[in-house]
Amino acid sequence: MVSRHRAQFTWSLLAVAFLSATLIFDRGAALAANSMTVVDPSGRDPAMVQDADGNPVIAYVDGSNGGLRVVHCEQQSCASSRFEFSEPDSRFDVLSPAIALDSAGNPVIAYDSFNGFLTVLHCNDPDCASNDEFPVYPQSTLFDGFSPARGDLRVAVDGLFPVIAWENVRDGDGDVYFMHCSTADCSGFQTVQLLEPGACFGHSPALALSANNNPVLAFNSCNGTFNFWRCDDPSCSGTDFKTQIPLGAGAAGIDLVLDGSGNPVFAFEQALALAILRCNDQQCAGNDETLNTPDDAGQNGFKPSLRLVANKPVVAYLRLDTSADVVKLLRCNDVACAPGGDTVTAPDSAPSVGRVTLG
Repeated sequence: MVSRHRAQFTWSLLAVAFLSATLIFDRGAALAANSMTVVDPSGRDPAMVQDADGNPVIAYVDGSNGGLRVVHCEQQSCASSRFEFSEPDSRFDVLSPAIALDSAGNPVIAYDSFNGFLTVLHCNDPDCASNDEFPVYPQSTLFDGFSPARGDLRVAVDGLFPVIAWENVRDGDGDVYFMHCSTADCSGFQTVQLLEPGACFGHSPALALSANNNPVLAFNSCNGTFNFWRCDDPSCSGTDFKTQIPLGAGAAGIDLVLDGSGNPVFAFEQALALAILRCNDQQCAGNDETLNTPDDAGQNGFKPSLRLVANKPVVAYLRLDTSADVVKLLRCNDVACAPGGDTVTAPDSAPSVGRVTLG
């Protein structure tokens, strides 16, 4: 077991290596710089977490057959071919996997499959080995048949029970749903909340769990705002705090983490710039939050992945290029990413497509 400080430091270095490695999944080409490792040259659409020792666990789509693959590295760099592969779902239609670890260190993966239905796979060991896991299609009285999922998905785990937020663009209306599973495998009927009812669309949900495992959610909404929910119970079925945070025109895409005080920190793209919003209270109340745009040079900030290292934001994101996207990495010099002193690099400056992810 590595120390907390060491895990944070290693994890921030892994952000450079594995962001590029996950882009290698999409590009299918090896790189020699920045200690990057090609884990699978045929993979795409990766999502990553780290186990208790800081070793990456990656869920992604097998580019050769469209199935779900999982790799659990045996060391923090994933070098020297020291990793365990499995393919717990070998069907051809897996999209947009999201991954988290339960309290035993076993992966929980939510994804789109079976012609656009939310699918959950809860592995029974840390490597998803032996091909003895079974995908589940959660159901609810809100749905006519299986639960729809054709967009962004986020997953967390409350002990052993998956917690999922997802976007439904299958019907073109951009609904955002939330579900706290009542069983570890999400089988049977579940309590589901439709977070964005009515005419206003919702998309790109972000999800975190508070210290008492109550969900904190945010997603893009109408007119340059995003909706912010702070639930007061695990199923978001009580008198939850809800508000809209105005960001102005051009705000899109979002990631969310909570700092040590439980205050939200957001990363998103606004008017072709990477933006960081830091709340000074748990409910982002008072209209006195800190908003900065640490990278506004060009078409930046797309598909951000946010973590905190020593309470300072580290963000991986994409810069749009004329031919393909380029991965960038921001390391803020202070907790609010105020102008001056931040470090922006392009650890993989070759053209890429897909998404980036921090563990």
